[in-house]
Amino acid sequence: MGKKTFQVAMIGISESERNILRNIFKLSQYRNYTYAVAVPGELTDILMVDADDPQSMAEWRQAKGGSAGGGASFRSNIPTIMVTKEEPPDSILHYIRRPFVASRVINVLDHLAHKELQGDHERIIGVDPAQKLAAEPVKPTGDSSVKVADAPSE
Repeated sequence: MGKKTFQVAMIGISESERNILRNIFKLSQYRNYTYAVAVPGELTDILMVDADDPQSMAEWRQAKGGSAGGGASFRSNIPTIMVTKEEPPDSILHYIRRPFVASRVINVLDHLAHKELQGDHERIIGVDPAQKLAAEPVKPTGDSSVKVADAPSE
């Protein structure tokens, strides 16, 4: 697997936390998965949302719905990480708790990148997953005797 850089956009993350995340992302530069803060207008791979801020959550819901407005627009199926102080309900698959710890942030990003963004690329080349393998019927030969290699001959 080659090195891959993922662009991370943020909704509602304060400037001080963005700076912390930029420094954490720099720690990933020598790993297979690296992360960078997305530049507005560029393709975004991962989205981080401040789950503790109702306005940020509303903007995220609007962006996921695909409706115009609110500034940034993201594809509706973009993998999202919720940033929160408290452990969220079980329905949230990916989250990072505050305060940020570098190893925790990178582990969550790596898990999401592998599961959501790289999983489809690791299939066997040349095999169509929609194709069903069926065994061909075996046609009997005219010889009805069965010979076993290890059996003594009579």
